[in-house]
Amino acid sequence: MDNEQLLKIILERFDNLDLQFNNVDRQFKNIDSQFKNIDSHLNNVELQFKVVLSRLDRIEKSQQEDVKDTLHLITKKVDRITYDVDYLSEKIGKHDTKINSLEKRIQS
Repeated sequence: MDNEQLLKIILERFDNLDLQFNNVDRQFKNIDSQFKNIDSHLNNVELQFKVVLSRLDRIEKSQQEDVKDTLHLITKKVDRITYDVDYLSEKIGKHDTKINSLEKRIQS
């Protein structure tokens, strides 16, 4: 083999290597694009997750306030019932006393 043939073979191999590197470079660019796409999707998922968490926090606070309001309302109603029971108990006591007094008068 002469030098020209060797040079030609070497150049062909370099050309093949160059083509292979270009192919690898294209594949890396494709992979990079896919990673950017995945990253974008993950950012969207993260944003949606934050929105869901925010909504859950609002619902939780709202339910806590509803429970507090309901307990406050129940407390008011129990207080009114207790007041009414005390009032009626006092009235019944007075009526019992009067009835007892009348029964004693009738018996004497």
